[in-house]
Amino acid sequence: MRRLRFQPVQLAESAKGPLWAKVACCRVYRADDEQPLWLFVRKNEDGTIKYALSNAPADTPFETLCQVCLMRWPIEQCFQEGKSQLGMNHYEHRSWPAWHRHMLYVFLALHFLMGLRIRLKKSPYADTALARRLLASVLPLRSLTRKGAAQIVRYHLKRNLVAYTSHRKKRIALAKKYNE
Repeated sequence: MRRLRFQPVQLAESAKGPLWAKVACCRVYRADDEQPLWLFVRKNEDGTIKYALSNAPADTPFETLCQVCLMRWPIEQCFQEGKSQLGMNHYEHRSWPAWHRHMLYVFLALHFLMGLRIRLKKSPYADTALARRLLASVLPLRSLTRKGAAQIVRYHLKRNLVAYTSHRKKRIALAKKYNE
């Protein structure tokens, strides 16, 4: 049996700083199939090991496999935000059309919030919770000027930026220890 060689790789820039992992991949065969597959193994900084099988072609670059291994997270994040912030799991309907209507409204709200994120230039510290807090602070006001709205947005973005920078420093320090 061939031994896997792990190499440290910065997979992405997360909300709390760079995401490092030790990664290895090789071609394997399943017992019930004659087609070779990619075995992708990732050791995270916290010691957890994650693995996946992929039917990607044999000439797929290592960097592409590393990018694809992170594609599940945005989908899970979308469902988590939908459930925790927008009430995706708070439906009490008895009919199939009513359930579809509820999900349509949730997805429209997610789409609206994604548009806000894009307008904020994909800011790592702008998220659904921030948008909800902003709306909660703005909606009770009798009148809101542009200047007042800008102050509220600046306040929340500044707080999130401070938290992001602090988390990033900590993650970089941990990554240096991890990669030694």
